[in-house]
Amino acid sequence: MLNPSSHPSSDRSVQFKPIHSGDSVTVNKGGDKLTESVPPAGLLQQIGYAPSSRSDLFRSLENDDSSSLAGLLLHPDDASLSKLPDAYHALLSRLPAESVIAGLLQVYFSDDNWSFPVLDKNHFLNLYASWKDNCRVSSRRKDSANLPRELVGFPALLFSVLAISLQFLPLDSSAARALSISSFLDCDRVSQWYSASGHHVMDLVGRQDPTTTSVQYDVSRAMWLKNSGRGTESWQSLGSAIRQAQEIDLHRIRDDIAQNTGDDVQQTLLQLWDVEHRKRLWARLFILDSHMAMALGRPRSIHREDCTTPNPIDCEYPSDPAKTVPIATNHFQQPPCSFSPTMFWISISHKIHDMMSLKASKNTLKDHDKIKSLHYEVHALLNELPLALRPQFPDQSWDEMKPQLPAVRHRIVTTVNIFLLALHRPYVATHILSKHAATEAAFDLLQAQQRLFHLVTEPQHKLYGHSFYTLDAAMFLAAMAMGQPPEDFGLARRVQQELQLAVTRLSLMKERNPVAKTGELILRHCYQIIGSNLQTSLDLNRQTVFPEWLPATELSLEHSNSLLQDFSFRTPYEPAQHLVSTMLSDSTYACTTQQSDTFSALVSFEDPYNSYSSFSAESDLPLIYGTTVDNSYQ
Repeated sequence: MLNPSSHPSSDRSVQFKPIHSGDSVTVNKGGDKLTESVPPAGLLQQIGYAPSSRSDLFRSLENDDSSSLAGLLLHPDDASLSKLPDAYHALLSRLPAESVIAGLLQVYFSDDNWSFPVLDKNHFLNLYASWKDNCRVSSRRKDSANLPRELVGFPALLFSVLAISLQFLPLDSSAARALSISSFLDCDRVSQWYSASGHHVMDLVGRQDPTTTSVQYDVSRAMWLKNSGRGTESWQSLGSAIRQAQEIDLHRIRDDIAQNTGDDVQQTLLQLWDVEHRKRLWARLFILDSHMAMALGRPRSIHREDCTTPNPIDCEYPSDPAKTVPIATNHFQQPPCSFSPTMFWISISHKIHDMMSLKASKNTLKDHDKIKSLHYEVHALLNELPLALRPQFPDQSWDEMKPQLPAVRHRIVTTVNIFLLALHRPYVATHILSKHAATEAAFDLLQAQQRLFHLVTEPQHKLYGHSFYTLDAAMFLAAMAMGQPPEDFGLARRVQQELQLAVTRLSLMKERNPVAKTGELILRHCYQIIGSNLQTSLDLNRQTVFPEWLPATELSLEHSNSLLQDFSFRTPYEPAQHLVSTMLSDSTYACTTQQSDTFSALVSFEDPYNSYSSFSAESDLPLIYGTTVDNSYQ
């Protein structure tokens, strides 16, 4: 029960008066002072109208220069920036030297941004240069009244990007030496410091008048939170970014920019690229919102029927937008640009919305043909990819120039299979076709993650996707094996082998990745249960002795590492029977001839990386990988 004496109204030192926009409210209670600034607002903000839903009367008053009511309807965008507190300028002093910033930005755009390009490198660097030329001078004068809000809020975004780059910082880099970083624990500590600094800057600037910079800040903070194992907070930060984006009408961008009589060509090009930047920002929000809704069971914050923004152009954002015409990349003559994979993820996101609109992500859709149709449509998207990005028969001629392309191809495989797993998962108990498709999607996803694991360095183990996608697919297979142990012992062994590789990857990443640390313990427990169940089934059904050298109930990290090493030299998606012959011939796994014959019989299956016999009659859905795949991981 609330204590009446604790309520502010019982304190006679508190004097109540009407509170208006722009006021600063201070309450003294027991020696504590609480201060809150009420952002200045016009009538439209006070009511809460959307920018695009104002009545004709309001619009005419806003545009009437002779009317004194315009200022009452909508306050100027920079009205709250004329008196930034001293704390804002004190926070800027936490930024490292420019040489260190340059080194950290290089790490960010080379080691993190490739996985999902939240920022266009050239756009960010141009904004950074503009901030250095203008904002630091104004900061020394403590005068921000004449600065655009984009630049005033830029330090928050800069702090956030630096925090993310520190999550992937190599310990032998010059930036690490300059910051006296000698361990990954130091990286996390400094990263937390920079992230908190950016958070404080954005709180001081405020989000009441959003800008694209404030939207980008909340998106980048969402990525940092995910890498830090704070998934729920990440989803909330993404929600804040989406609401701000809708406030500035990023979901209703118009593409028809006409050159005014007084504008020169360069001004028109700047306007075109500004529109392109805003379209890309909205596309990234659409992708992240769709995938979080699908993978994490969250509700969507963006619905397509509310949006009219056209797709961005598949091209690189230029270093000098005033002298560059936006033209789509010619993939027959040019390598994929950094934005090209995003175009594919936009298409996948539309399929996610199709799935959710059909309620296909819940076990309520009776017409299973629609599930099959979505499955085929997603595979058709793979054929529309630029040749250099296709998982099958990729054009590898650009890989030397673009060293991230092999990893991007595995990232695309992961994206497709996480969709197929979500599409078929609700129907595994009722449709044999969905059971097969979901199981194969989980296997393909785990193999893609295995190949991606061999391409990344230890600092990149921090990336959220490396642990989440492995854990999601492995948990599905584990649940299937524990809930209804397969009669096909070859399939059971295949599940067990993939779980062993997954546990090994997570164990190697757990020092950098919080999700991997927790997930490894859970998967290890599942692995032991499956091994124990398999032993029991063998004893009951075949009256055989389970080979003692096979780590069934206790996962040996030494044996796991040997399998992991062996995996790295296999032809991609080679049948796992290669591992069987390796284990039978290796003295480490010495066994009797009788045990060898028994084990060979148990793991015999025709083509375990494409299909298995129990589903062969109905396996008419396409798989991502056949016999020809990307060999670039070697």
